[in-house]
Amino acid sequence: QTFIEDTACVYHGMAILPNMYPLSRQGERELTKRALEELRFAITEMKNPEACLDGGDVIFTGREFLIGLSTRTNSAGIEEFANIFSKWPVSSITVLPGFGVLHLKSMSSMCGIDTIAISDTTPGRQAWKEIVSKAKYKYKRLAFPDDNG
Repeated sequence: QTFIEDTACVYHGMAILPNMYPLSRQGERELTKRALEELRFAITEMKNPEACLDGGDVIFTGREFLIGLSTRTNSAGIEEFANIFSKWPVSSITVLPGFGVLHLKSMSSMCGIDTIAISDTTPGRQAWKEIVSKAKYKYKRLAFPDDNG
């Protein structure tokens, strides 16, 4: 099974194929790469073997990227992503461990122009604080009661 959102980050005809964690998911990335090549996307693969990134942690707001620092995405992955998509601001947002939330998008999503839907739970409230303090642009918050956004 391939979760396409996890295996590539695509924007304006350009695709990043991240190093995925756990390593058993690397085969999914190869399937995605073949499909993107057929569609003639400009593909960049992460070079740093220590850099891990999962597309489920990447939110594009229309003006910047918010990337969850989680069990699947590390600082090196966020840094490499920022270097590749250097035209846009990139901010890391902590996904608190121990609450059963796998990705930033497990608890949040863009739901309109400048509006982020985000859970009103401990990890969601912490992520929102970081979005408010780190994001380069201002967003409205639409809170929902659980982490199944």
